[in-house]
Amino acid sequence: MYNNFGGDFRFRVAWESDRGLVRTFNEDSVLIDANLGLFAVADGMGGHKAGSVASRIAVGTLAEVVRQEQTHESDAMVLLNKAILAAHRAIMAESVVNPDCEEMGTTLVAALFAQRGSVVIGHVGDSRAYLIEQGTIEALTQDHTFLAEWLKNGQITPAAARTHPARHGLFMALGIDDAIEPELKSVPWSDNACLLLCSDGLTDILEEPEILRIIQAADSIESACEVLIGEANKNGGQDNVTVVLIGQAPGGHHTVSRSCS
Repeated sequence: MYNNFGGDFRFRVAWESDRGLVRTFNEDSVLIDANLGLFAVADGMGGHKAGSVASRIAVGTLAEVVRQEQTHESDAMVLLNKAILAAHRAIMAESVVNPDCEEMGTTLVAALFAQRGSVVIGHVGDSRAYLIEQGTIEALTQDHTFLAEWLKNGQITPAAARTHPARHGLFMALGIDDAIEPELKSVPWSDNACLLLCSDGLTDILEEPEILRIIQAADSIESACEVLIGEANKNGGQDNVTVVLIGQAPGGHHTVSRSCS
């Protein structure tokens, strides 16, 4: 059965979101709900109307569905998929009735901690999840971008991909297409693991080895968030950037640290 992040679960959560140095508004939204064991990052699509509205609807609907259904739904993967699809429909519905929100969209990456020893990851778009454990960093998601497909098929090199003009071209996002197919997976979770959720404002700037180095060098996940945001801005700050770090907390207390600008 589905279990929330209460009882004997021990964890620490830190997050930070920043508009960067170029954008006028921060269109990223964050969901932190330790009681539900639910965490998410949504990146409202730049260049579309009301990206911030879309990202807020996404995380709000996600939390609402999980909260309502968690006592009835025994399969956490099914539950998270249901919540993501509901978020998609809510964004589509708002874009129909509100002319200011026409064609708005957002990416979404979410983590739902279910049975002890596992976490379910769901995503649509190019916000990412990484597992940091035993000195390694593992990507848990693959971007829903044309560029990611080209990389997978060997049509472009990683070096060329980082500056390719089509690197932000999404083929799937919440609120844009009539039908979406969220990708979901269950990942083993240990007491020594750390989970990173982030918008592409981070990964467009910092490569995975640098992200790992910063997290390993930090004396806390709070300071790691600050350094990751700082490095993204130091290297141009071209986009909004959001990071969420989830790890086990010493002493067994639920601890949440947050910052937003």
